[in-house]
Amino acid sequence: MNPRSELKKHYAKIGDSTNDFRCQALFAWICRHLEQSPVLDFGCGTGGFLRFLKNKKGWLGVGLDPDPEMVLRAKAFDPALDFCVGGIGTAAALQGAFGTIVLIDVLEHISDDEQTLVQLQDKLLPGGRLIVAVPAYPGLFGQRDLAIGHYRRYQKAELVKKIEKAGYAVRQIRYWNMLGVIPYAVSQKLLGKTEGCSWRNADSGGLLEKIMRQILHGWYVCVENNISAGWGLTLLCVASKVS
Repeated sequence: MNPRSELKKHYAKIGDSTNDFRCQALFAWICRHLEQSPVLDFGCGTGGFLRFLKNKKGWLGVGLDPDPEMVLRAKAFDPALDFCVGGIGTAAALQGAFGTIVLIDVLEHISDDEQTLVQLQDKLLPGGRLIVAVPAYPGLFGQRDLAIGHYRRYQKAELVKKIEKAGYAVRQIRYWNMLGVIPYAVSQKLLGKTEGCSWRNADSGGLLEKIMRQILHGWYVCVENNISAGWGLTLLCVASKVS
């Protein structure tokens, strides 16, 4: 099984991530914690976050992804935004620095995550913010993680240690998506499923699915984005560059 190929299939099923209720809510939470522009979306995929950012805050940024196909899709969604093919070396070569760098479901795909965090610090303005979203609970690591190229899932203390070791000050770290823990555990660990969640996209399914998406979107925006119950499928971290 080719992780890159499976990841492309995953993105294809999601389609436009700005129509995905989970992504919409997560992007909204991240936007709350942006203080400085410009923004670098490192590992931007098909560019959903930068499109959301442009529509909601009017901010522009740069999206980087190592996969040319993902970048082509991102440009097709919005040719006016700045998307480039590349990884950490390309980021280092970009002119200027950024007020915020976001890594949304990206760090778990990188073998040397600690070194990447160190190198990205050089592209942050003094006091600039790093915002990271990663999958939680190493015990849930399974076939789906392997299929889409995950090296790990994170413990909370582990993520804090790596980010602080790389030279950032952690401002906030919390779990998110408490509603997804049990369904994910059953689906991935007990049933061994590897497929994603294409039903989350507003363009798919029938009336019942549309109603469920509306209910779940309300839950994520009103509850998940405001209350941390101490558990969740995702870890969210906001850190700042130590000047």
